[in-house]
Amino acid sequence: MPLDPSAQLADPGDRDNADIIDDAAEVEVTRWFRWGAAIGVLVFLVVLTGGRTTLLSWVPGGDFYDSQADSFLDGRLDIDAERLGIEAFGHDGESYMYQPPWPAVLRLPVAAMTERFDGRLGQISMLLALLVALSATRRILVEARRAMRLGPSTALERAMAFGLGLVVAAGSVPMFLASRAWVYHESAIWGLAWTLLALALLLRHRADPGWASLAAVFGATFGAVASRASVGAGACAALGLCAVASLVLDRDRPLRHRLGGPAGAGALLLVAAIPSAAYAGLNVAKFGTVASIPFEEQAFTEVSPSRQAMLDENDGTLFGPQFAPTTLVHYLRPVGGLDVTRQFPFVDFPAPGGPVVGDVTFDLVDRTASIPLSLPALFVGALAGLWTLARRRCGDVATWAAVAVGASVGSVTIIPFGFIAQRYLADTMPFLVVLTTLGIQSTVRAVADRSCRTRRRARVGAWAMLIVLVPMSVFVNSGLATMYQRLYVPTHDPDLVRGLVDARTRLGASPTVLRADVLPAGAHPHDVVVVGDCDAVYIWDGTPIGEFRADAWVPAERTEAAGHVRMVLAIDDLRPDVRHPLALAPAAGPTVVWIERRQDGSVVSGIDIAGESTIGLPVWPAGRDGLDVVLDPFSGEATVRLGDERIVSGFFPRGADVTGIVVGASGGIDGYAATTPVETAGGIGGRGDTGALCRALVSDSG
Repeated sequence: MPLDPSAQLADPGDRDNADIIDDAAEVEVTRWFRWGAAIGVLVFLVVLTGGRTTLLSWVPGGDFYDSQADSFLDGRLDIDAERLGIEAFGHDGESYMYQPPWPAVLRLPVAAMTERFDGRLGQISMLLALLVALSATRRILVEARRAMRLGPSTALERAMAFGLGLVVAAGSVPMFLASRAWVYHESAIWGLAWTLLALALLLRHRADPGWASLAAVFGATFGAVASRASVGAGACAALGLCAVASLVLDRDRPLRHRLGGPAGAGALLLVAAIPSAAYAGLNVAKFGTVASIPFEEQAFTEVSPSRQAMLDENDGTLFGPQFAPTTLVHYLRPVGGLDVTRQFPFVDFPAPGGPVVGDVTFDLVDRTASIPLSLPALFVGALAGLWTLARRRCGDVATWAAVAVGASVGSVTIIPFGFIAQRYLADTMPFLVVLTTLGIQSTVRAVADRSCRTRRRARVGAWAMLIVLVPMSVFVNSGLATMYQRLYVPTHDPDLVRGLVDARTRLGASPTVLRADVLPAGAHPHDVVVVGDCDAVYIWDGTPIGEFRADAWVPAERTEAAGHVRMVLAIDDLRPDVRHPLALAPAAGPTVVWIERRQDGSVVSGIDIAGESTIGLPVWPAGRDGLDVVLDPFSGEATVRLGDERIVSGFFPRGADVTGIVVGASGGIDGYAATTPVETAGGIGGRGDTGALCRALVSDSG
């Protein structure tokens, strides 16, 4: 039966009807997709900004691409090792980042004019990537509609289009990536975005080949490989498989026709080969290898005995078939791949670690939710798409199969990798989206093709799946993003942590509140400890203790008694090239926190503890207001923030005496200016957090 009495559905096997297009229906479906996407983008933005009103927040690890852009402008590939920190890969005396350069190229116009936005452009970049991904998904959805020979749209199809837009924006991996706009997530979202666009343009090119459409496919494929090579490999593989299909399936055409022209195998293979060759050339220039990354030369490896041991046990690489059984279990398990909790946001990752199959040492098994449980809408949609391909129910099955199998190549690269993390699920997105669009349109057709007796039941079943899976996907992914952003991310923002704990108390949750004079050695996940007389509040995140983590207590609130001081400083009033004291803890070493203005207008800050110095990198203070100093005797954290930017961090002796912190004076210690023109924010006695969260927790716990 057709969709309605006036609609006609062509037989999928009838190639003469391959060009049936209902423009009005496509416009309508597109409109509903965009409405869903718009709502999803709004939710995405809430997480991306952390609830703040700016897209220019500074993010730790967000300035790598800015540094790469600066190097490009200087005609270099290498980057200052201090900028990359433990992520620096050394080779032939130079330091490099391993991520491909597209987001750095995107920054070139800004980098050429100013350094003011270093570490602040990731959010805008990721928003642009999401918009590209959504545009590509809409294009693939339309191509799937044409492949299924659908006529006028139905309410079910429009609702599914709406749901797809919402899910891609707010109910899948991009939502998790929005939790932190740093280099790892930015690379991943651009990789999936460009790959989706390359696959969408390839489907259109196969239906209507031309040199212009082939050039568009080339540009998107190049962008994919230049953003994240693993997922970009899926676009290259899809091109290669389409080339094979042109050679093998069109045998009624002369070989020269199958090889030549914009639709020929030769052009498709060339479009796949050039980005691959460019990536290989860049890798050779940086690391001296065609594709592999020298993990043994990473700065992290040099300071991590566990990484060194892991590489020794796995022949010096993080890749190998021995990792596959464990990664498959973690990424595909239908049970244990997600935790449901009683506290906001009511979902959580499974505990880090988890099952390891065989005697295999992983670099890290991080908190990771499985695909079936964290991406339920796309997982079910992809199964429907696979069923459609298996039964050859769509037009040009060869092209759709080539695109789907090619996209899967980008997905499977995460399987033999000795590092399990939620962000790597981004590589599966192109594969899942391609199959889901086909699954959506095949479901629409299947419902329409039912007899009157069974059509109603099929329609009710399809609506029920839609109503359950789409909200579930948004709920789960927004919850996981919230947990990662506010609790599990390696470099915490106390304001975001405090917001999480505060939201839980306001929503009626009753966390276990411990009272102690020092941080306890252990606790249960999400337990809260109040230290002293509401001196500070911490929450236990359950992270295993390791080389770079003394405990799993995450700060949510610190008063002045916990070594927290906020102040206002007129940087232009500082004498240049002189270390001006910000805070002095006389009984702790002594400890001096200082800041210095340089002749070029930049500032540098440092923390001197008993003669040992920790000095940050220069930053440009324009547009940054307020200083935030932490010398925490409970957790051992020592940081200085200028505005929202952390400009220096180090370790402070646990148990040190920080009572009587002196602001803006050095106490006559040699090497520092005697005084600094600073004003404490909030006045003496209220220079850190207010303790309001602590009092609420203590009151609620009785």
